[in-house]
Amino acid sequence: MTKLFPKQSIYRGKESCASLLAHEIKDKRIMLVTGEASYPLSGAEDFLKPLLQNETVMRFHGFAINPEIADLKKGLNQLKQFNPDCIVAVGGGTALDIAKLLNHFHATGTDPEKSLTETQPEYLFKPQPLIAIPTTAGTGSEATHFAVLYCNHVKHSIAHPLMLPDHILLIPELTDSMSPYQTACTGLDALAQGIESFWAKGATKESIGYAEKAVKLSLRHLQNAVQVGDNVSRAGMQEAALWSGKAINISKTTLCHALSYSMTSHHGYPHGHAVALFLSEAFHLHLKYNAVPKSLLDIFQTGAPAEELSSLIERLGLAPKKALKTEEIDLVISEINPDRMGNNPVQPTQNELNKLVLNSLA
Repeated sequence: MTKLFPKQSIYRGKESCASLLAHEIKDKRIMLVTGEASYPLSGAEDFLKPLLQNETVMRFHGFAINPEIADLKKGLNQLKQFNPDCIVAVGGGTALDIAKLLNHFHATGTDPEKSLTETQPEYLFKPQPLIAIPTTAGTGSEATHFAVLYCNHVKHSIAHPLMLPDHILLIPELTDSMSPYQTACTGLDALAQGIESFWAKGATKESIGYAEKAVKLSLRHLQNAVQVGDNVSRAGMQEAALWSGKAINISKTTLCHALSYSMTSHHGYPHGHAVALFLSEAFHLHLKYNAVPKSLLDIFQTGAPAEELSSLIERLGLAPKKALKTEEIDLVISEINPDRMGNNPVQPTQNELNKLVLNSLA
């Protein structure tokens, strides 16, 4: 499977990234996909301005945090009219996902809405070169061949090997503007992706190697990134996010992600916070069924990984915002994502699932 993916290049630090970008965009028409506020606030605009000043650029922004089909169609119309030579995506997971989706649907020539119920067609032509510059540290979207798309509050995943960005530019300073809460949410997403990748049915030796890096880096740097925000910890979490993305690009995610989508759609939890809610209880469940690889257990120092995770999440301020009513818990369970759940090594009984969700949201 991984042999189908195009080769990615990874650049770190402002100077190296600026040199690569200047080479890749010279004398080209560039579609710049960015977050609305994050682009100037992160420092990305200041970083890119001298590099883009002599190039032909069209910026696409203003899409929702959870990208809807209407946002994508608007972007596709602009892309077709502008006809870029390359795409530069700058921002969090949403901006990177939107850029991947724009590139994908332009190259397939298909309607995004129809794609949710039809088999993905072959590409009509090779997609444009895509450069990913993350300004958050968590989703790992810069290293995955899939992207999220919402339709009527339901989350869908669009995937194709050629959706993988060609170049990744890691600049830790661009994550400085994240608030402690946002840093915690995105960082816990990276940690959860690493953990879930370890025990996923789709795990391979390669993905577990990436996951190990993601979990170790997250446990080492996340608390400092949230509470201190120094450059070392922010760089560490950017690396953790990258490796977690490379891990789930192969293995995919499991139970925590399967349960999280309803919490985002109906209760407004940012994705990372929604995933983190279920992490400790999911660990308990997998320990019960001896479904936690020893190599993952060995990373934790206390001998009580579920409790260690629960304590970390509490210290980072990501406890549940409020207790849910019985009917709301039932909805979370009824909307569990079947693909992510099918990738989980343990298939809990209905009673176990009810208990897991109730304990997670208490």
